Amino acid sequence: MLKVSPRLISRKQTAQLLAGPYVKVLADHEKAISDIYNVFAEIQRPLKSFWKDLANEELVHRTIIETMMVRFGAGTLQFKRPPFLYKAILESLEWVYSKAREVLRTGISIRDALDYAQTIEITMVESQFFEVLDEDDEETRKELVKLDQFNWNHIRRIEKEAGRLRWRLFGKRIYRVGIGPSAAAQPAVE
Repeated sequence: MLKVSPRLISRKQTAQLLAGPYVKVLADHEKAISDIYNVFAEIQRPLKSFWKDLANEELVHRTIIETMMVRFGAGTLQFKRPPFLYKAILESLEWVYSKAREVLRTGISIRDALDYAQTIEITMVESQFFEVLDEDDEETRKELVKLDQFNWNHIRRIEKEAGRLRWRLFGKRIYRVGIGPSAAAQPAVE
């Protein structure tokens, strides 16, 4: 009787199969968040530097994730996530895209922009996008903890900015993308 041994795959191939799609969509999610924060920055001049700072930090997070992706592909980091987390990121990604389209179409108040930003950041924490699992090696754990701390930092900064602006938010001014050669955001009162 001929005995056939199962095909063994390398550690590198295993890491690529397990991490590839999850890490890619996580990097895409960070980019989408940066994009919506940049939209807020362009149309909400009073908070332009606040939104730009958050947008740039999201790109730093994306770079960290892309670096991890390279290391997963090389088999130097271990990473495995259940399928439901992948689906949660996809759902969140679609929500961010839909809100960005809505903002470009209808504009947004500062209050609602801060609320959207807080919802995005809290969703990432509550859905455990950067949860450390028992199977994760030490380097992966460090990177995930760092990314989770970035999320908490953003939540605190958004809450602080909302508290700072609380007294000004009662007018609920809607900021829209400007039309014309200057393409500057023009506030419109609702």
